[in-house]
Amino acid sequence: MADPIRDFKLDDDGDLDVTGGALSTVAGQDAVRQGCGVRPRMFLGECYLDESIGIDYLGVVLVKNPDELAVRAILSERLASVPDVTDVFGAQLTVDAQTREAAITYQIDSVYSENPFSASIGLEGV
Repeated sequence: MADPIRDFKLDDDGDLDVTGGALSTVAGQDAVRQGCGVRPRMFLGECYLDESIGIDYLGVVLVKNPDELAVRAILSERLASVPDVTDVFGAQLTVDAQTREAAITYQIDSVYSENPFSASIGLEGV
């Protein structure tokens, strides 16, 4: 039996993927990967349906001398909240003040993977 559809598929630019005039969907490990790419990008208050969802980038993360352990804990919590994620082994934010670019790198395990997988999310212009 196939995994149940969990979300609409997003393209590389974060827009809804439309193939043949229809919205594409994702399930299983692809849905976990997509969720791990979306959740850490949400700013606190960005979702009008629940303003408590998201990361307080402006108040906690992207401040002068942030608490690195708190930032890692926040990122890990957001990644762990993705459905079917079983463990977050590492989450780290690196910021380049010169180019104003940031990246989140992480390693997670899910119910669909036999081995943990790693990924990196770019946060340009923060």
